[in-house]
Amino acid sequence: MQQNAPWPISFHAFNGERIKPTFGKKNLLDDIIRRERFVCDSNSSWKSEAGKKDNQHRAFIITHTALDEPEDVSGNLFGNKVDYSNENIFFFTAAPYQGGLCLAIELYNSQFLKRFNPQRLKQASRERMGKCDPDFLKSESELMAQVRDEKKNILSFLNLPNIDVLPPVDELERIKNGILQHVRSVAPKCFKNYYRSMNLAGQCFAALLLEQDAVGKKTRFEFNDLNRRNIFGDTLLIRDALWFKSRILSNDKAVVRMAEYLAMPEIKVTGII
Repeated sequence: MQQNAPWPISFHAFNGERIKPTFGKKNLLDDIIRRERFVCDSNSSWKSEAGKKDNQHRAFIITHTALDEPEDVSGNLFGNKVDYSNENIFFFTAAPYQGGLCLAIELYNSQFLKRFNPQRLKQASRERMGKCDPDFLKSESELMAQVRDEKKNILSFLNLPNIDVLPPVDELERIKNGILQHVRSVAPKCFKNYYRSMNLAGQCFAALLLEQDAVGKKTRFEFNDLNRRNIFGDTLLIRDALWFKSRILSNDKAVVRMAEYLAMPEIKVTGII
């Protein structure tokens, strides 16, 4: 099966090293790294951008954020707006591996489509939109528990009991500037370092909570929303951009701000190419 699988997919350790099993002959990470690459947000125009002839040489990386946020699973991945003819769309996810996790990269092409049951995808979309399937509700409950734990981690990092009452502005600026100084010293070392990328992205989000403008206020409002499942979607986008040392395709102001924190010329945010 590993020798003859018709679809290209490669598995990697958190440091980018390729590991077994391997499907197809390509090291898809190497293929991506050789290109100008964009980690794609769910609100971006990745479907139309990837299909443009002028973008054939670019790589569009569809990560957890773009895969998880839309409720229409089937339409998001296989709708009429998705043009994969340039073979420049790659899915990037964490996958089970020997009792732990590894990173999986898969090329979106005609063979990729054959691996999925259209009816099962439509059912998954109905479950997500209807929010009534027992298995789906269980997975959502586990996700929300993870979100609550991560919120506690962020508050602990900031040494704050909550974000309803913030320290004086001078103190906020001192804390934020300390975070940014650390972030900018470590960001260049995140390429192919998944844990470091994850930790640094979390620190970027923590700094965002301290902002006094509209971006910070919106972030704090969403942070306090107990039912918001995607509060860390932008953070995961920054994590993956750090790991790939990639540009970001997004229209989100919070993503723009966190990318500015990094101060890396390779990691820029654009709404359209």
